[in-house]
Amino acid sequence: MPKRLTLLLLLLGVSACAGNQTKYNWGNYSSALVAMDADPSTAGAYEAELAKIINSPDGKVPPGIYAEYGYMLQSQGNTADALGMYQREKAAWPESAFFMNKMISSLQPQTAAQPKPAS
Repeated sequence: MPKRLTLLLLLLGVSACAGNQTKYNWGNYSSALVAMDADPSTAGAYEAELAKIINSPDGKVPPGIYAEYGYMLQSQGNTADALGMYQREKAAWPESAFFMNKMISSLQPQTAAQPKPAS
């Protein structure tokens, strides 16, 4: 192979690696999840990281983050906000509709039973 072609292929390979940017803003999701798995008392930090990813203006929210945050809210008894997160996941990721509809329908009796706050 001529030296010129080898050099060109090498430069193309290096430049392809240099432009590797992620499509989604994952923040510190992985490390927060691993920390929570190792020590469940860090669930608050994990939940804060999910909220930070959702509220970040630096990119598109990754698939599953709204649903995961919704599940954290649901496990704390905050069904109204959990329902909102499931609906946002469904809107952002239509392919998740089947699963989100199941989560939403599981919350419907709970949200209807909660008393409405007085205005």
